[in-house]
Amino acid sequence: PLDLAPGASQAPSGERIAELLLPLLASARALADAGELGAAYARLKLAREIDPSHLDLTLMLARVAEKIGHLDEAVSLGEAWGDAVAATDPAAAAARFRELAATARTHLADPDRAAALIEKASSIEPADPATAAALAELRAGRREAALEVLATRLAALRERPSAPGAARGVATLSLALSGGEAAGRDRAMRAARSAAAEDLLRFADRLGPAVRPLQLASGISPEVRGGVALPGADGPTARLLARLSPFLEPLFPVDLGRHGVGPADRLAAASVPGVQRAFEAAVHALSGRPLALFSGRRPGLQSALENTRPPSVVLGLDVSTLSPGALAFLAARTVALASSGWALVGRFAPRDVLILCELASRFAGGEPPPRGLPARRAGAFLAALERAVPPGTRDALAGLGPASAEELGSLEPVAFASALEATAGRLALLHTGDLLGGLSVLLRLPRPGAVAPADPLAALERPDLASLARFALSDDYLELRATLPGWA
Repeated sequence: PLDLAPGASQAPSGERIAELLLPLLASARALADAGELGAAYARLKLAREIDPSHLDLTLMLARVAEKIGHLDEAVSLGEAWGDAVAATDPAAAAARFRELAATARTHLADPDRAAALIEKASSIEPADPATAAALAELRAGRREAALEVLATRLAALRERPSAPGAARGVATLSLALSGGEAAGRDRAMRAARSAAAEDLLRFADRLGPAVRPLQLASGISPEVRGGVALPGADGPTARLLARLSPFLEPLFPVDLGRHGVGPADRLAAASVPGVQRAFEAAVHALSGRPLALFSGRRPGLQSALENTRPPSVVLGLDVSTLSPGALAFLAARTVALASSGWALVGRFAPRDVLILCELASRFAGGEPPPRGLPARRAGAFLAALERAVPPGTRDALAGLGPASAEELGSLEPVAFASALEATAGRLALLHTGDLLGGLSVLLRLPRPGAVAPADPLAALERPDLASLARFALSDDYLELRATLPGWA
């Protein structure tokens, strides 16, 4: 007989398993980050044979499997992960089950499996009694109660986006109701509303982004941009500034040295390709102005816009760590702001914003009430604009000067700037469809005099985050996004 060494027939210890897994997981992550998903999948499959109970490994394999189209396996693995963490992290497990239900219904055409996953989510994170009763009615083939309760929960969530019970009801009922609809625009819109409510829950519970493909919309026309603009952000003054900003900006030179950056810090086309692609996609989708990207040295999330030629964006050190949806949102928001004249409006004091608007109105033929433009300098500014603005652009300003002059009589500069900023967030959300990414970016961007709340539910009470959440839950948002190329 073979003379086996003592312990040779025993299973490997936990420490030995960890040693075996470490290089496999490291190489799988590197391959996935490099876009070599097939090779990453093979490494993860081998690693799971070594330790089927490793939860992070199971979730990684589920996500990679979904990305390469192995959807049935991805749903099974995701369900196994949810079952394992349900006792210790019910919010994460329920969110994962709802996400898997959407995959099972939409991509696997398996409504029974989707219904079972919704049931699992509801069992570990119980819905309120009305939602639970509506789900029971829906299982019996009766939709009326579910539609009525959904309308009630949706109204409550729009009023207060920080209400997790309402968000859970909207996410669950929207997803369940989509199962009884034929594939097409209506079902896709209901699923998108479920995803928005799910993103609110993920934000409140500090969960990571959902594993769903990022569907970037393109071809966001001027008509669509005007349709989502807040009052004041598409008025004659805002449109005048947007058209004249390339010619106004050189009148107020800026030094990027105040950000600690210079020519050597400009991002080359091959450096940080994910960041470059996000900004290029946003410029294309929004017909925006080309931007020069600079790598800043300050920690944290930053996207400072400066009025150089072309406009510059100084990015903080944390930008490259953003999820794809958050990065795309940051890029699109920045591009939208640049096109609105934010390089000046965002830097100027309120009094100076009024002076800028008065200057633009006078150049375009308006006779606004005095808003602070110094008479001794007005002539030089207007002469510089006369030299810089080509005839075609001047012709396009027809009518905006007098209209903006009338608007300037009551223009409140802080509200005007806030409307431009919030509209840029709406356009970014139209482009990305990723509410969680948008909320995460807004929360982390520095705001003078403001401290980000530690509690995510308190953060959702902040006006800028609440406004974006309400827009994501609106019929207008879903209708507009459904018309855009790149979303289905």
